[in-house]
Amino acid sequence: MALTADRQLNMRDVGGIRRYAKLTATVIYKGGLVACPADGYAVPGADTAASVFLGVAVEYAPVGQLWVDCYTKGVFELPCVTTYGAVKNVGAWFVLGDDLAGVAGTTTNDVPLGVGIEVGGTTSLMWIDIQAKGLLAAFMTAMGKVALA
Repeated sequence: MALTADRQLNMRDVGGIRRYAKLTATVIYKGGLVACPADGYAVPGADTAASVFLGVAVEYAPVGQLWVDCYTKGVFELPCVTTYGAVKNVGAWFVLGDDLAGVAGTTTNDVPLGVGIEVGGTTSLMWIDIQAKGLLAAFMTAMGKVALA
């Protein structure tokens, strides 16, 4: 489910703030997962073909604003699709699923998000490292897809 308000996330070891262009009509909420589809503009994260995960929104980016600032590194306690916040998913790849995290192979497009490193406070939360080294290439290799050079 897409966000309809700002979300305060538990986080640690955050950093790497980057600014990305967004369309003036797009709203991105604080704490939301941010992706970039084929058109090149930042949008709320979703399981969309040809999308790339950009990071976690630092602040609310309202209609009329032409950018969104995102954390590109860090460990975030993220809400998960169903009950993926489980010990068996520590070390598993997580992917975007409508502004939630899902285990790789459980969404249509498998847009890489990060690696689960610790169970969150409930079975619907997981601590996910969004700064896994070589994230995209490693993910694609693990999924048996052609890695980018």
